Amino acid sequence: MTFPQRVQRRLRELHPQERGGFLVEALVVSVIVTVALLGTLSVFNISSQLRNRAGERSQLNDAIDADLAAIEDRAADLTCCTGVCRLGLAGVTTDNTAPFTQPCNTANRRDDRYFYPQLDSDTLTAGSEAETVDALCREPVRGIISDAVLIEFNTIPVNGALTTGGGARAPIVRLNSVQNQLGNQNILQVTYTDTNSGNAVVRVARVVPPMARFCP
Repeated sequence: MTFPQRVQRRLRELHPQERGGFLVEALVVSVIVTVALLGTLSVFNISSQLRNRAGERSQLNDAIDADLAAIEDRAADLTCCTGVCRLGLAGVTTDNTAPFTQPCNTANRRDDRYFYPQLDSDTLTAGSEAETVDALCREPVRGIISDAVLIEFNTIPVNGALTTGGGARAPIVRLNSVQNQLGNQNILQVTYTDTNSGNAVVRVARVVPPMARFCP
């Protein structure tokens, strides 16, 4: 028997004077049930939205991790073995056989000799490559991350999943010794935002190229 049928049956059983009060009670119960159902539905919808948003944020973080890994991998290419800091040694002659004739011994970035000049070569620079690099390391604004190197970092493609997931990468910037408050100017800063949340910043990462470990 449905709720309206039960109400009709109860009305027939009641005295005419009692029917009005019963109708009011039934109406109140109906309103309470409706409000309760709407409240439950609202809670369910909010819970569902929160779960979906949490899933989206998790995917966004995964995309940021992948994008940041590509930047860190490129940062590992930074070398100053020629006396000029650059990303990679394309077109540079290396020599890892004694007697060495080139300041760059190897193009293998997993070899410590990849980063720092191994000898002084007058054919590449007028002065000492090692002294030149040491001076770059101490330079308070650019350090070993020259303007040209910074431009190259900003040409690294943004991870596709980051873009499709509603994320964005701000231009990569170079921190000087004052901005990072550590006295180390050889640091890159990468900022990621969530375009689905009003471009709110979701992560700020700092990347230190391995070459920086060889600065005095």
